[in-house]
Amino acid sequence: ICLPFEVSNFKNMLGFQYTIRFDSTKLQYKEVKNFGLPGYGPPDFGTRFESRGVLSSLWSDPSLEPRTLEDGSKLFDLCLTAIGDAGDESVVRLSNGPTPFEFIDQGMTRYRLRYANGLVKIE
Repeated sequence: ICLPFEVSNFKNMLGFQYTIRFDSTKLQYKEVKNFGLPGYGPPDFGTRFESRGVLSSLWSDPSLEPRTLEDGSKLFDLCLTAIGDAGDESVVRLSNGPTPFEFIDQGMTRYRLRYANGLVKIE
């Protein structure tokens, strides 16, 4: 399954970082793809602890030019493989660690992240 990560109120951003968590007994990391920002790609994801259900991400605009995306624009797709049993569920959530939340705009203002978690149900 591939889950889209989309944004809203993404205005004049220079960079961000965060952690994604999921239940590694039910889901296995496969890949990230379909990126919506310049310079943002698979190398910007820390997969050292993916076997524990932890991915981290860091992006900063390579030109130091602030970026604005329309509401609903995709940052990327996170693709996972179901390894649990039928009926199992796993929340896919953003987490403030080990890589803490940080979103910074052109004025070096730090923003609070508002987000919605996802739920994967294995059939």
